Amino acid sequence: MTISKPGRPSISESDVPPHIEEALLHKAMGKTWKDSATAVGLKKYQTLREWANKNDKAKKFYKEAVQERQERIQDKLDNSYEMLIESAPEVAIQLLKIIRNEKTKGYAKTEAINSFFRIVERGWSDKKLAQALQETKERIDYLEAGRPLQMTERPI
Repeated sequence: MTISKPGRPSISESDVPPHIEEALLHKAMGKTWKDSATAVGLKKYQTLREWANKNDKAKKFYKEAVQERQERIQDKLDNSYEMLIESAPEVAIQLLKIIRNEKTKGYAKTEAINSFFRIVERGWSDKKLAQALQETKERIDYLEAGRPLQMTERPI
């Protein structure tokens, strides 16, 4: 058992106050450390960073808030890509009409086609890269935990 020092407990030993949690939510939403601290009345953003770095509860709270935000963003992106993919046949028909139309300039045809397929390709490749990254993280976790790991390659 450690002997506690007189006075106020250190940040690492304290419970996270509500205003720090609120500031961490601001930070998780994409604000800067300074703006997040200012939003809750902290004069120094370093204090907020200290909470996020030294207090395990605050660190966990911030990490969960960031993860929740990323999941919401990913859901919206997935829905957007799904809408694009579902409308792909209709867009393809329109593109063919544009391409076959003698009045359409060549640069307009090319740009329309490139834009559509670039969006579709990017959505597909982003999803594949995210899966590969997740698999890599899982492999690292297995290695750090000292568990046996099957090292087989999966094509991307």
